[in-house]
Amino acid sequence: MHNVRAHSITMKKLIIITFLITSISGCKSSNLKKMFDELENMKSPDYSQIDELQLSESKAQIENTLMELYDADTTVMTATGLFKYGVDSTVLTSQWFKITFLNSKKITDIKNKALTDSLAIQIGNYLKPRVLNLKSYDRMDVIFINEASTSIEGATGSIKQTIQLSIPELDLIY
Repeated sequence: MHNVRAHSITMKKLIIITFLITSISGCKSSNLKKMFDELENMKSPDYSQIDELQLSESKAQIENTLMELYDADTTVMTATGLFKYGVDSTVLTSQWFKITFLNSKKITDIKNKALTDSLAIQIGNYLKPRVLNLKSYDRMDVIFINEASTSIEGATGSIKQTIQLSIPELDLIY
């Protein structure tokens, strides 16, 4: 299943940015209405264009193994993509897969870039032979999220670190 929620958030941001730009540039209200109509009538992306991960083992087995290896509360692996919007269609321009670790105990300091980069490369080396259609993807994102309690009546906050790796080399992308 593809991340429809992320698309909705992206569309909302696109609409807000479009509104702000047109307001600042003094666009006439008829042009503004036309732009909103175009946005509203824009076709949704065809998420079936994104290649599903083909794995040498079950997805659950790989996620569980990584969850144990990196002592995380949860590990999730998904494929996603970026679409270019045309007048009558959407075109997949790039696709990548990401693996997310929630509260990994291996991350002693999430702001320590050397540590998170090193762990991301280890994870990439683990996944590289297990993702059979690796060449279908432009990159791999390794995401570490650490949740922490705040002092405000049990509320939690989170710190996120995303490390992007090139495929197949597993070089860091900055």
